[in-house]
Amino acid sequence: MKHVFFIISLLLCLPLAAQHTYRARVVDAETGEALPYASVTSSSGRKVLTNDHGTFSIPVYEKDVVSISYVGYELQSISVSKSPKNIRLIPISSTLTEVEVVPVEKLMLKLIKKLNRENKRNSDLMATYFFRLTSINDNEEEDIMVEYFCNACSSINVNNPIICTGRIWTHTGDGAYIPKSFQHSNLHRLMELGPEIPLGCRNPVSKKTLLPLPEKAIKMDDLQGRNFTCEILRSKHGEEIYKIGVDINTDEVIKECEDISNTHIPLILSGTIYVTKKLRLLRFDGQLKGVSLREYLGTEKTETTKPADIGFHMYFTHENFCTVPAVIHCNIKTSHREIRMVQLKVKRINDLMKFRKGDIPYRGDEDMIKAIMQTEYAPELWKDGLVEHTEEENRFIQEVMKKMD
Repeated sequence: MKHVFFIISLLLCLPLAAQHTYRARVVDAETGEALPYASVTSSSGRKVLTNDHGTFSIPVYEKDVVSISYVGYELQSISVSKSPKNIRLIPISSTLTEVEVVPVEKLMLKLIKKLNRENKRNSDLMATYFFRLTSINDNEEEDIMVEYFCNACSSINVNNPIICTGRIWTHTGDGAYIPKSFQHSNLHRLMELGPEIPLGCRNPVSKKTLLPLPEKAIKMDDLQGRNFTCEILRSKHGEEIYKIGVDINTDEVIKECEDISNTHIPLILSGTIYVTKKLRLLRFDGQLKGVSLREYLGTEKTETTKPADIGFHMYFTHENFCTVPAVIHCNIKTSHREIRMVQLKVKRINDLMKFRKGDIPYRGDEDMIKAIMQTEYAPELWKDGLVEHTEEENRFIQEVMKKMD
């Protein structure tokens, strides 16, 4: 018995490994620009994403190694003991030579067929997503931040979301006043766009949009009007990625849109697609052209229309032989406003629907604010595993909280 007591005493005297928070910023090594939503993983098993400004905070132990990955960049692993405040990721270099000929149109047709097969098998695949919209500008009355959790179909793109619980910040403090321009907002529907929209998963926005990958394409002629460029990226570990640029000639492919009249110019989503040699979709960087934001200015439905620049970035994961959006972020700029939106796949919450107040859920084609108002706030869901707020967002939240006290 004495021996047992002696062993326990020794164990109690051993110092416990101290955990602390490591905070840093991830940037492009060549340009110094922030890399938003890069994946950061510690050797002790924690995983977070960088925020819109490239910063992250992660709980670590002194002997941990942190790995940072971002599609199109070399993987980097660093020791926490060194704790650099700026982590510089090196872009993977292009090695395409004049003798290398990449049949890019054939690759795109194969990719479309592969995605269509996946969606046919997994059209009912569901996932839980976290969404955040931030619009903080010069006019305080129009400032707003919205967050919610939703369940949605997740094969290839996010579609048919059911908003289950959310929260709203405005300068009134309690969210009772919603800025006029957001009182009938369906901006969250933009998050359902992607390089390809599977058959049967269309929303009002995609019906008017020319996409890089038309899901009905089965032969070369079906890609007419799309100009492709291709680079082969080879990492220092030997990984090869196709970086494929897509530019769309509107006049040649206007017939693809379902809701186009002679007087209506379609939206155009063009950009860059990253795929592996085995045609696994990794990332899409796009620009949505031809967009105007309609803002309601009062109860009389007075409205104004502003041209907007919209940038898309999507990162995909692969589960059970299915391509699933892991991160979508979208930046919207008009002459007087900037709006940031991000949507993240999170661990599935099976009982999320219990936070809905009504018997009939508001689907994704409904008013975003109205849908959130039909839910109960579930604070426990915001505790862990989400992207941290930017400094600007934190200041806004603190101002709102002061007004609520």
